[in-house]
Amino acid sequence: MSRKSWVLGVLIMTLAVLEGCASIISGSTQEMSFASEPPGATVSFRGEILGETPCKVSLKRGREGTLKFSKEGYQTLEVPMEQMMNPVVWVNIVFLDLGVLSSTTDANSGAFHKYKESDYYVTLTPVAGIKDVQHQVKDFVVLNFDRLVAESHRGDGEYLRSLALLLAVDDTGYASLVAEVRALGGERDGIGAAEALLSNHSKAS
Repeated sequence: MSRKSWVLGVLIMTLAVLEGCASIISGSTQEMSFASEPPGATVSFRGEILGETPCKVSLKRGREGTLKFSKEGYQTLEVPMEQMMNPVVWVNIVFLDLGVLSSTTDANSGAFHKYKESDYYVTLTPVAGIKDVQHQVKDFVVLNFDRLVAESHRGDGEYLRSLALLLAVDDTGYASLVAEVRALGGERDGIGAAEALLSNHSKAS
C-alpha cells in the first residue's frame, strides 16, 4: 500500500470518528433555566409552553425564536433567544480543514449552534390598574400634604389639580374636593388624609 493511500485511509477513519463531534460531546439539546420576579410566570417558546417560573427545561438547539413570559396582572415580556456557534464544532472545522464534511451531522441535529444564554431572569411590570392608582394617591398625598392643605385654603393650585386627576374628579366635583382637603388638613395627617380620600372616591379605590 502506498503512503498516499495509507494517509487517505487514516483521514477517512478520522472523519468517521469526528463526524457529529458536537452532537456527541455537547448534545443537540441545551438545558435552560428561567426565573422571574414575581415567580409563577408562564414561559413559552415558539408557541409551546415550557413551564412556570422558576423552571428548568431542555430545548433543542438550532431553533430561532422569542421567549414569552406572561402572568395575569403583568405585561407580557418578550425576549429574543440569541444563538452562537457551538465552540465544540470548531474541533471539526479546524481539524485538517475538513469541517464542511465532518460537521454535517452537527448541522442536521442542531448541535452546530447553541443558545447564547442558558439562564434567564426577568422582572415583569404590573399592568396599570386600581392597585397602582391607590399607591399613587397615597404617595402623592403623603409627600405633598402640606402643599395640598395650603392650596385648599387658597381655593386652587397645581397640586390640587393633580390630585383631582388621580382621583378622577371632574370640574363639577373639584370644589367639593378642595373643601374636603381643607377639612382633612385640620383633623388628619398625610396618611390618614390619603386613606380618607381613597375611601370617599370609589373610582380610585
